[in-house]
Amino acid sequence: MLSRLGRPELDTYRVACELAREEMLREYELIDRFCRSDEYRRLLPNELEQQTAHFIIRYLVDSALAFQEHAQGKFRRRDLVTLMEKVEDRLLRGYRLRL
Repeated sequence: MLSRLGRPELDTYRVACELAREEMLREYELIDRFCRSDEYRRLLPNELEQQTAHFIIRYLVDSALAFQEHAQGKFRRRDLVTLMEKVEDRLLRGYRLRL
C-alpha cells in the first residue's frame, strides 16, 4: 500500500513510463538489467519512489492491454506502444527516459 502525501518525483514518472513502454515491447532482459543497475537506484532512491513507479507501470500496461481487449484485438502491441509514447509525451513534456 502506498502512502504518498504529494506527487511523485519527475524521475519516478520517467522510469515508470519507460519501463511500461519496454514491457509492452517485451524487452524483459533490458528491464531486468536496468532494475539491477546503479542508474535505477539513482533515479528511484527510496522504497516509496520504487513502489510508486511499479504502481504506475502496472496501471499503464494493464490499461493498454484492457484497451486492446476492449477493441477486440484491432490494435497490435506496437500500436499500444505508440499510444503509450503519446501519453508519455503529454505527461513528461520532453523529459523522456530511454534505456
